[in-house]
Amino acid sequence: MHALMRAHAALLVAGVLTFVMMGAGQALFGPALPVYGRAFSLTEAGVGVLVSVLWVGCFLGVGFMFFWGRMIGPRHVLAIMALGSAVMGASPGWWAALLGAVVFGVGYGMATAVFNPRVMRAFGRHGPSMLSLLNATFGIGAIAAPLVFVWLGSSTAWGFGLVAAITVAIWLIAGAAGRIEAAPEGPVKPFRPHWGILGFGLVAIYFAST
Repeated sequence: MHALMRAHAALLVAGVLTFVMMGAGQALFGPALPVYGRAFSLTEAGVGVLVSVLWVGCFLGVGFMFFWGRMIGPRHVLAIMALGSAVMGASPGWWAALLGAVVFGVGYGMATAVFNPRVMRAFGRHGPSMLSLLNATFGIGAIAAPLVFVWLGSSTAWGFGLVAAITVAIWLIAGAAGRIEAAPEGPVKPFRPHWGILGFGLVAIYFAST
């Protein structure tokens, strides 16, 4: 296990930090809604669209990975997440904020498809436990971000700007993680979507956003 940790330290560190920022970015959406609502004179229903477009972006990001995932590495998804959060922080207009949310969601969805399988393969029989660790770190950002947001005076510019800045810092150290690509064991079967499960998720998202 120690040898695996040394060999794949860059992948694990980049993955953990990325998941922390995924949790932070997503958690900021809730407390940011009333701030955007006041800034752009929107109703609760109107500003709630921001959450919906985040998940639309996630759907698009995961879908993209199914077709072109081999071309995407950690630095690509980090750049997309940084761009989306930077646009949300600047938010020169409501449509720009929505665009930033979609872009961040795309990077968020792509990040799950980049790091989860790489960590699973890289650590062999320890893959499931390391994957659980990776996903658990999401909660660190999700818990800390709203507290930091309040400490920053409930400023979307500072909140999302900080997410963008830290994500760029992770991008700088993620180069080695992009070179980690363990070969899958056994035959690779074609992807077959489970339409029943996907349909259930679609209905759940619809009712959650209305």
